Amino acid sequence: MARRLPSLTALKAFEAAARHQSFTRAADELFVTQAAVSRQIRELEEALDRPLFHRLHRRVELTEAGATLAAATTRAFEGIEAALAQIGRAAPESLLPISVEPPFAMQWLLPRLGRFNALHPEIDVVLDPDFAIVDLAGSGTELAIRYSDDQSSWLGSTSHPLAEIWGAPVLAPRLLAQGPPLEGPADLVHYTLLHEEDREYWARWFRDAGLPDQAVRRGPVFKDATLAIEAAVLGQGVVLGDPILTGDDVAAGRLVQPLPQSSCFGAYWLVTPEDGPQSDGAAAFARWLLDEMAAFRAARGIALPA
Repeated sequence: MARRLPSLTALKAFEAAARHQSFTRAADELFVTQAAVSRQIRELEEALDRPLFHRLHRRVELTEAGATLAAATTRAFEGIEAALAQIGRAAPESLLPISVEPPFAMQWLLPRLGRFNALHPEIDVVLDPDFAIVDLAGSGTELAIRYSDDQSSWLGSTSHPLAEIWGAPVLAPRLLAQGPPLEGPADLVHYTLLHEEDREYWARWFRDAGLPDQAVRRGPVFKDATLAIEAAVLGQGVVLGDPILTGDDVAAGRLVQPLPQSSCFGAYWLVTPEDGPQSDGAAAFARWLLDEMAAFRAARGIALPA
C-alpha cells in the first residue's frame, strides 16, 4: 500500500522550525528564506487541517498536534541520519558539483578548498567554472557562486550574500617603482590600463574619481579577470582589483594599491535552490563557504551587499 505522507521538504522545514522554535533560524539552517519555511509549514498545516504552531509576537510555539508531529519527525530524521552515516562509511565517495564564476574559483576558492577537503574528506567537490547561469532546478547542481553588478536574485533560487565588491587600481611593485609617480588618478594616464571584459569598469572608476574625461580607450582587454590580474602581476599594466580577486596577491606583495579611490562593482552571492540544498554534502559546503567568507570579510574589512 502506498504511503500517504507530506513532502520531505515540508517535513524538513517543520522539523527544523520545531527544533529551533523559530522560522528564522530554521531558514538559516536550511539555506532558504523565512518565507519559504512559512510556506512549507502552512501547506503542511493545510494538509493536516490543523495548526502546528501558535504564531506569537516575534516567536512561535508548538501546538499539541505540532509537539506530537515534532517528536515523530525528530526520531525519523535521527534514524535516517544514523542509517546514512552507517551506509556512508562503506559507500563510494560523494560527488558535489558546484557552478562557480571562473575568476572566483581560481583567485579565491581554490586556495582555500583544501580546508573544506580536510573537514569533509568524504565529499569530492566537482568545480564547474563557467560564466553561464546554471538552472539549479533542473541541472542536478545544488550550489552556485555568482557575481552580478546589478542583480541579487535569480528565478527559482535563494541568494545568500557573500561579499560586496569595491575595485581600486593595483599593479606590480616593480612597475610602480620603475614607472612615473602615481600620486593621484590623473597620473594613470602614464600607465597601461588592463581591462576586464570591456572598458566600462575603468570608465566608471574614473567617473567616480572625478575624472570622467580621462582617456580609457587604450590597453588590452581580457575576457577573464584572472588573465587581467596575471598580466598585472607580470608588470604589464594596472588592473582594477578587489579584495576577493586580488586580495591574496596584495597580501603577498605581488600587487600593491597606491591609490585609495575605489568604486563599487557589484557583489558575489551563494545561490541555492528555492527549497534549499537537498544533500548533506551541499549543506555542509554552503555552511563552510559562508563561515569562510565571514572570516575573510572580517579580516579584510569587506561589507555584505545591501
